[in-house]
This record gives sequence, structure tokens and C-alpha cells, in this order.
Amino acid sequence: MEILDTTPALAEKIKNIFKASNKRKVIIVAFIGSKSEYYLPNVKGVEIYCWPKPGGTNPDTIKHLISHGAKVHFADRVHMKLYWTEDQGSVITSANLSVSALGSNGLKELGVFIDDSSIINIAEIINSINATKVTTKSLKKLEISHHKFSKSFLSKTTTKKLNFVKWMGQGEIRTPFSLGWYYTDDDAKLSKNAKKEARSNFGNEEMEHWHCVTKGAAKYANKFPWVLQFSVESSKNKKELKYKDIKISSWFYTEFTVEVSEHDKIAYCKEWPFQIVQAKSLNMIPHQPPFDEEDIKFKKAF
Repeated sequence: MEILDTTPALAEKIKNIFKASNKRKVIIVAFIGSKSEYYLPNVKGVEIYCWPKPGGTNPDTIKHLISHGAKVHFADRVHMKLYWTEDQGSVITSANLSVSALGSNGLKELGVFIDDSSIINIAEIINSINATKVTTKSLKKLEISHHKFSKSFLSKTTTKKLNFVKWMGQGEIRTPFSLGWYYTDDDAKLSKNAKKEARSNFGNEEMEHWHCVTKGAAKYANKFPWVLQFSVESSKNKKELKYKDIKISSWFYTEFTVEVSEHDKIAYCKEWPFQIVQAKSLNMIPHQPPFDEEDIKFKKAF
């Protein structure tokens, strides 16, 4: 048994056991929030049970999960939180499958990892919650009620990006980041190792962004995933680089890193033999960038 007393430890353990499992996988939670599919590597075949409560369970996430092969069921008033795999152990926790519980929103959660799932009678638990498979009708009902709830409450709680000055004012607790540059005429290909990792983590090879980097940069990105990108107009005249050729681009979030094999002829670069990869667009990632890259004061300082 292992006590999981921090949010990162909980999220990592759940992600890892579901990634490693080759057998039956079951999730029973009260609520499934917006963007929570981020915490599951590959949902194909996963059985999911949740309470279709407006404001708690997000219908768009349910659609995404179903479209990617999850078997989703609704069960009114279910409030337990169990992440169960037949062969990799289970997590019993206070955390829902949501950004609030598993992300950086500040909720304090606790969980226990049990390496022997056979002590949990999963069939008995599922039978006890009177679940029904999600239908077009039940999903539409949730959509309508969730939309009404959102209009009344959620619009008041929208969070904005910090500006640069407020980020600086956070001192030691501020989110760290690194600077990363790329040439606008760069045409780096996604490596074979990155594609393999992508299939394992996300079920497909279609990644949003990637960059070739040094070993040191890859190691840093593993620890501090936010990278503020700036572009350099051309790689042809490196010695004549001028300030006007440099432009702040956007934030990049490192979801995984890989070493590129020397035998991968179309992707390997001797100077930058590692790749950092962002699998999804930023609006699908349940983490806020450190600050607004469009902030005027920051641009002047940069």
C-alpha cells in the first residue's frame, strides 16, 4: 500500500497504472470535469461510471471519451472515487476525474494505492450503483442542464492569465519556465521514438508541436514543462542575427521528452538529439501558463 498525499502524486499514479495496464480498467467517480481526459493516457476500452450532475460532469468531455473508445455509464448520486485496473493495482481517493482535483487548482486531495486489485470486488461495486450506459437521450439531457448551470454560475468564475508584474510578485511560488527559440524555416520531423511514446500516452501519433533540443534542455523541460517560445526569422544568416529578427511566439507545454535515435535519419540532429513534445493545443491542457505572453510590460522587458 502507498499513501498518495499530494495532487501530483495522485495524478501521476493514476496515469501510470492506466498506461501500463493491458487488462480491464474501470473508473468510478462522482464527476468528470472539463479537459479531464488529459489525465488518462489512452481511454479505449476503459469503463467509466459517473454522476451526470450539471456543473459537475461536463458533457463535452463525455463526448470526447466516448468518441475515443471509452465505455461511459451514468449513475445518479454516485460519490465514490475509484481508479481500478485488473493487473496494475488501484487507487482509492477523494479526487474526481477533474482539473480541480488532479490539476493545479489548489484542492487538497488524498489517495491510497493498492497493488493487489483482487481484494476489491469490482463487479459488486458496479452492481450496487445502478448504472446505465450513456445514450444520446441521456447525454442531451445533461447538455441542456449543464448549459443552464454554466450560464448562471460558471461565467462568474472564469480565470484570467496573470500579467508579468503579478507573476514576478509571486516570488518563490511562481510557476517557473524557460525560454526556447526556433527558426521560422525549421522543418524538424517528429521522431520514431516520439511517435511510439505518443501512441502509448495518447493513442495516436498526431502531436500539436515539437522541438529538437539539447540533452540539458530536455532534462530541464521534464522538470519545468512551460517554455516561452520566440522565433528567429531565418537559420541562413546566423552570424548576422539582429534584434528585429526575434519575435515572441507563444507558450509551449512539454508533455513528454524523448531521445532521437541516430538511425532515425529524417528526425535526428547531432546538435539537438532530443525532442520535447506538446501533444494537444494549449486550450486542451488543464494548466495555466505562468503569465500572459502578450503583456506589454513583459514585451518591453524582453
